[in-house]
Formats: sequence, C-alpha cells, structure tokens
Amino acid sequence: LPQTLQEELKKANQELNIRAAPEAVIRIMTMVEDNEFLKAMKDEILRYAERLALVKQKCEALAVAQEPHKDRQDEI
Repeated sequence: LPQTLQEELKKANQELNIRAAPEAVIRIMTMVEDNEFLKAMKDEILRYAERLALVKQKCEALAVAQEPHKDRQDEI
C-alpha cells in the first residue's frame, strides 16, 4: 500500500479507538478516488469501512449499556 494510505489506515485505527471512524473513512475514500490501483480495491475497502462502522456501533452500544440509567425500567 502507498505510504500515505498506510498512514491514513493507522490514523483510522487510532480514531476508531476514540470513536471517530467515519471521518477517517471519508479521508481514506477520498484518497481511493485519486488512485487507480485503489479504485480497483474500492469494494473491499468499503466492506472494511462497513465492518469498522459495525464495530463502532457495538462499542457505543456497550458504552451506553454500561452507563447507569435511573429510568432503565422505562426502556424495558
């Protein structure tokens, strides 16, 4: 992979840890549009981005589930 894309993927991984993956995915996809080799991999990259989004949603759901809710009975 090109060095700049490796750096973007590293940033995306770090940002996923702080729940900011969509912004990183947008930056990566912009780079993909500018690179013929990466355009061919676009579908694979999009699937990876979707998996990142699912992981992010699960992390957020777990975080919410662990927060104390005084009206949790209302949610059930």
